[in-house]
Amino acid sequence: MAQKPEKLQKIEFLNELTDSFIVNREGGVAQLPASQFAKNFTADKFLMPDGVTSIAEYYRSFSNQNLLDNWYFANPVNQRGQTEYTNVNYTIDRWRTYTSVITTLFPDGIRVDASANDYRSIFSQRIGHFKELEGKTVTLSALAKLVSGSYFTLSYGTTYDSNITEQAGYYKNTEYEVVSFTFAIPNGMQDHFNVSITPGNKGIVDVAAMKLELGHRQTLAHKENGVWVLNEVPNYATELTKCQ
Repeated sequence: MAQKPEKLQKIEFLNELTDSFIVNREGGVAQLPASQFAKNFTADKFLMPDGVTSIAEYYRSFSNQNLLDNWYFANPVNQRGQTEYTNVNYTIDRWRTYTSVITTLFPDGIRVDASANDYRSIFSQRIGHFKELEGKTVTLSALAKLVSGSYFTLSYGTTYDSNITEQAGYYKNTEYEVVSFTFAIPNGMQDHFNVSITPGNKGIVDVAAMKLELGHRQTLAHKENGVWVLNEVPNYATELTKCQ
C-alpha cells in the first residue's frame, strides 16, 4: 500500500554527519538508523500529487514500445517445448543461436552458455520490419549478468549470417544490471537486421529480459530499493500471438 504524503509529514537528517534520521508521523516521532532509509521509504510507498498513483507506478508508465518479440525470458513463449537447446539452432520463439552454444531456460530467464567455445556465441533475434526503422535512433538494452568468463556484449548485425556491425562494449557485471547502448540503424540494409547478446570466449551470461526501442535511453527497467525492476511485464497471450 502506498504511503500518502500527509501521513509522512517530515523526514530530516540530524546533521550532515549523522548516521540516523528523524521521522515525524501523526502518532509521534521516531529516530531510525540511516541504513534503514532505503528499506523503509521505497518508491512504492509514496504517492504522486494525485494521491492515487505511487511513484513506482508513475515511473513504470514511462516505458516505450519494445520492438522485440518474446523478450521476457522469465516466462518466454517456447512452442518447441524444450528446456535446453544446443548448437546452432532455433530456441525459444523468435530467438536463435548462430554458433555452437547451450541455451537453457530457468526460472529467472535464459542462460547462454559458451563455456565450451573458443569464440563468442550469439543469441539473436531477427527484426522483420527493419526497413521502416532505417536511419532512426534506437536503444538496445538487457537485464543481464555475467556468470563466468571475462565479458559479454550487446550488438547488432545486418546480414543473414549475423556479421557484427557494432558492439556496445564489454560488460563485466556479475549481478543483474541493465546494460544498454544507443545507435542509429543503418540505411540501405538489404535483407536482414538482428540484435544479439553475446557471451565472450568460454563465457556464460544469464538474461532476464531485452529491449529494442526508439530513442536515446532505455526504458526496460528502473531501480527500486537498489534492485532492478522491469518497467513492464508483457502479456503472455499477446506475445504468443506475435509468434504464430
